[in-house]
Amino acid sequence: MHTLYNLHPASYQENIRNLVVKMAQQYNKTCYISFNDPFNIVVRFLETIPALPQEKFIVVDASSNLHAKKAIDMRTYTVPVHDIFRVYLFLRDIVANEKVNHLFLDSLSALIHKFPELPLQRSMTDFMLEVGSWKCDTSMVLFREHEQHPLPQSLAPFLSRNIVM
Repeated sequence: MHTLYNLHPASYQENIRNLVVKMAQQYNKTCYISFNDPFNIVVRFLETIPALPQEKFIVVDASSNLHAKKAIDMRTYTVPVHDIFRVYLFLRDIVANEKVNHLFLDSLSALIHKFPELPLQRSMTDFMLEVGSWKCDTSMVLFREHEQHPLPQSLAPFLSRNIVM
């Protein structure tokens, strides 16, 4: 099941916090893929949520092209987003090896804003098809200002839910 969450930027952090808590309750393991913030900020954010079982989260920093693909520790990785095909392969391996049953993409808006040169529509369409074959749910965040962008429009046929928060 693929879900798109349309958020207002002013309530972004509160909504992400609520989503993360819900994910911890609903899924055995979530891979939090950040196209926005570096891994240290995401890890610190997760650690500030009371009683959140940290072992239920793997963090992947795809926020820049400056990082090489590497493991920071057993639950934190960096991967350069410029080679989106290698990101797929990396995520496929994470899902299989770590028994991840949910991918959380934070956010499509960051992809649109930071990486406009990438073939985002084609890449994300291929990604959605691939993830479906992995038997893995996906949640994606999008700022409301990007609702009419071609990227979320192209993903609409794959979405089970489109939730405005």
